[in-house]
Amino acid sequence: MTANKPSISRISDKVAKPGDSFTVSIFDNGFLFEISGHDEKGDWKNARLICSNLDDLVTLIMEAVEAERD
Repeated sequence: MTANKPSISRISDKVAKPGDSFTVSIFDNGFLFEISGHDEKGDWKNARLICSNLDDLVTLIMEAVEAERD
């Protein structure tokens, strides 16, 4: 992995306007963050992002909470 590449994707890379809920699944080696919302074209999308540590998960949760919603 290069030094400039973030360790996780951002929600906004996958969903422009997230919905009002998300799900976190806990695994032995990390977390699965799932959220739905609309993309730039207005189509409904589901996004699944894998986090290997709690800091990355908290970053996604903060992004979801602060994002503009429909």
